[in-house]
Amino acid sequence: MEKDIQFREAQPQDVPAIIELVLGVFDKYVGCGYAPEGQLTFRMYCHPNAMMSRWAEGTSFCLIAIFEQKIIGMIEVRNGNHIALLFVDDRYQRKGIAKKLVSLAVEKAQAAEMEVNSSPYALNIYGKMGFEPLDAEQVRDGIRFIPMRKIIQFRDGS
Repeated sequence: MEKDIQFREAQPQDVPAIIELVLGVFDKYVGCGYAPEGQLTFRMYCHPNAMMSRWAEGTSFCLIAIFEQKIIGMIEVRNGNHIALLFVDDRYQRKGIAKKLVSLAVEKAQAAEMEVNSSPYALNIYGKMGFEPLDAEQVRDGIRFIPMRKIIQFRDGS
């Protein structure tokens, strides 16, 4: 299956399927641990117009994973080095898709480090990819997160 997964930059026509994926996984695994304020904040961030606006302004980019013509994973990176969203369809989790999306995002961003405000649910996932917590869990606008960072080691050793 892994060799049949395609990765590419998201296009405007992908937004509805991306939102469906993100909200489906969020509701099942992440949102249940958030207060209503956090759920609303997250939904506003993931609104199609908000997503398209970030892409159009060039403040973020989004990569997607496709299997059998269905979007099964996505990553959005903003400001060149901050993972804003990383979601994989639960039927395809634990198959290296998130790791590959992060790797491709790092390659595209060419940043010396990547940061993420990890949900408590994803803390171990990011830890396995080499991200380290910078602080204790925090809450902002109802969103629970742990700030994390990974120093990037490029192939040339820099």
